[in-house]
Amino acid sequence: MTYRIKTVSERTGIPRPTLLAWERRYQITSPDRQDGNNYRVYSEEDVALLVEVKALVDGGMRVSEALAQVRQRRQHQDDGSLRRAREALLEALLALDREGADAVGAGLDTVPFTEIIHQVYLPLVRALGTGWAAGSVTVAQEHYASEYVRARLAAMLLRLGSGPVGGPTALCAGLPGDRHELGLLSAAVELALRGYRVYYLGADVPIADLVGTIAAHPPVALCLSRVLPGEAGAIGDYLRAARAAAGDALVIAGGEGLAGLALPEGVRGVAALADLGEAVRR
Repeated sequence: MTYRIKTVSERTGIPRPTLLAWERRYQITSPDRQDGNNYRVYSEEDVALLVEVKALVDGGMRVSEALAQVRQRRQHQDDGSLRRAREALLEALLALDREGADAVGAGLDTVPFTEIIHQVYLPLVRALGTGWAAGSVTVAQEHYASEYVRARLAAMLLRLGSGPVGGPTALCAGLPGDRHELGLLSAAVELALRGYRVYYLGADVPIADLVGTIAAHPPVALCLSRVLPGEAGAIGDYLRAARAAAGDALVIAGGEGLAGLALPEGVRGVAALADLGEAVRR
C-alpha cells in the first residue's frame, strides 16, 4: 500500500515542511512519483522508518544520528546469528543470569524491532512453554524469563513513544481471566512501527473498562487477545460487546485461546502475529 505526503504526515506526526526538509538534507526517504500527477507516494516501509526516526529525535537525538541508527538496525541479519542470540539469551534466562541476558540484548541493538520480536523473543517464549510442558523448565524459570521479555517489549514501545502523536488510534487489550500479554505487547509494538498511536491497556481488561476507553479514545483499530482457553459463550459475549462499541473501527482478535472458536461477525481473526500487518492493511 502507498500513501501521499499528507497521509504520511498525519500517520507519523512529522509536519509536511519538516518531512520535505529531511528528504532534501538527509535523503531519509526517496518517494516514488505517481503517474499522471507527479505526487509523492510513500511505502509502508517508508512510514515505518519515519516513525522510528521521529521517536529517536523526540528523545533528544539529532536527525542524522537517528537515521544512521535506524538504518544500521535495518541491515540484514542472517537467521543463524539471531538463532545463536536466542539460544544464548534462553540459556542466560534459565540460569537467572540478568547480566548475561543484558549482554546478549546489547548485541541486538542494531537489529530492527520486528526481527527481534519474530526471530528472538517469540520463539524463545514458545521454547519456554515447551520446556515447561516437558518438565525441563520450572515455573520460576518461566516466570523470570517471560518477565524479562515483557520488560524488553515494553521498552520498545516506550522508545517508539507508543507511536506518533496524531497517528490513527489503536487500542490493544487482553480478554478477562488471562494474564498473558507478550503477544499483545508485540502487536502493540508492530502497530506503533506502522504509524499508529497505540493505547496499550494490557491483559485482563473488563468489558466495561474497554467500552469506556473506546468511548474516550475512539480507535481506528481495536486489537484483542486471549491466550488461555476459556468458556466459549463468555468469550463470544465479550467480543460482540467490543465489536458493538468499536463502531467503524477494525476489530482484530488473536491468540491460542480463540483457536477453533467461531468469532462474531465483524471481528477479524488472526492466527499469528505475522498476520497482523495484512489485517491492518485490509
